[in-house]
Amino acid sequence: IRQVEMATGKGTEWKPHELEHAGEPTLVPSGKNDRDGWVLSITYDRSTNGSDLAVLDSSDLPKGPIARVHLPARVPYGFHGLFIRDA
Repeated sequence: IRQVEMATGKGTEWKPHELEHAGEPTLVPSGKNDRDGWVLSITYDRSTNGSDLAVLDSSDLPKGPIARVHLPARVPYGFHGLFIRDA
């Protein structure tokens, strides 16, 4: 998962371990700028054939997940979604 500053082109990232793949990330904002919030991603671990919901602090991606929710079933690659409140 990579976060890039558009003005400078510089960025930070989190790479899961070699047997784990992170899916499409979603930002859940909690403040006024893009650095305030949580990044959510479904991960798949080949060593366990299991999936987790990884929760990362958007202000410190390299730190890695601050929480993981172990899911009861594997979530296949390509699963994604975005939910927007009705205006």
